[in-house]
Amino acid sequence: MFDYIMLHHLNTKAGQMANSGLAVDFPPGQNSDGTLGAFMLKVSWKILVPDEIQARNFHMVKALVLMPPGDPKAKRPCLPETLGLIGFHAVHKTASRPQWIWTSFEHVKNVPDKDEVAASKLDGPYNFFSINCKDDCPAPNATPPRPWDPDPALQLKFRKNDSFKSQIVRETPLTDAAKHMNDIFHDILKGTVWVNYMLLSTQWPSVFGCTILHSQSFDAPLPKTDFVKQPDMTCSPAPTFFANSTLETYSQGEIPLASSSCIACHGNAVSFQTNASNQKPGEVRLNQSDFTFILEKAQ
Repeated sequence: MFDYIMLHHLNTKAGQMANSGLAVDFPPGQNSDGTLGAFMLKVSWKILVPDEIQARNFHMVKALVLMPPGDPKAKRPCLPETLGLIGFHAVHKTASRPQWIWTSFEHVKNVPDKDEVAASKLDGPYNFFSINCKDDCPAPNATPPRPWDPDPALQLKFRKNDSFKSQIVRETPLTDAAKHMNDIFHDILKGTVWVNYMLLSTQWPSVFGCTILHSQSFDAPLPKTDFVKQPDMTCSPAPTFFANSTLETYSQGEIPLASSSCIACHGNAVSFQTNASNQKPGEVRLNQSDFTFILEKAQ
């Protein structure tokens, strides 16, 4: 992905706008010649306290964490912290799956499943669920009170004094197949820090032929990754809904157009390129960016 972005000058907003003729199409993996293809990681971390660092149950990194300043006019400080890995998506594009294959992992002690909570079968402590919280607990997966992005001058105060703590639970329990896969790999990984992580599931486009439409109308071979060549951007993701408790904390569930789905969400990602084809006079339509929000973050 990095090489493709730099080759086509997609690392800046100006570079994308100057290259509007490009249909963003990251290279796919090919079984025939062993090409890996484009691969991306989406990662979540937590700042570790001394006891957690000493226990060494997390994959850890030393990092500089950008913090809000006490004074809104002051420079935002970067504080050295030890971070622990709590979740990640591993995403891989292949020739037969241009919508990418989305696999997600979490730390085994992040949260309990909702059915474990209902049955009082808890095995804490958890990273984001307190087993000691009883009468005054917020509802599971309740969002923090607004403002979610307060004025910088207030953030330090909120961080010190706000007593609200979300009680996060996993809305979609792991399948028996995922549990079996974790058992196999935990045995292989015994003695390493990675035994503390688990596979949640993998989402993939389940309909092979949904992108092969109107190929005679375009010079480029199909499948491609923009809206013109793919009327159905998602190709029926399976499972339909899929969430990581640390990356899609408040959008778990099974509500169409609201609950988390990797492919359905990332199918909305665009770049700063403008697409003149099939648009009305005066309309500016942005190009689809091949299922990554990275490009629209360019400065």
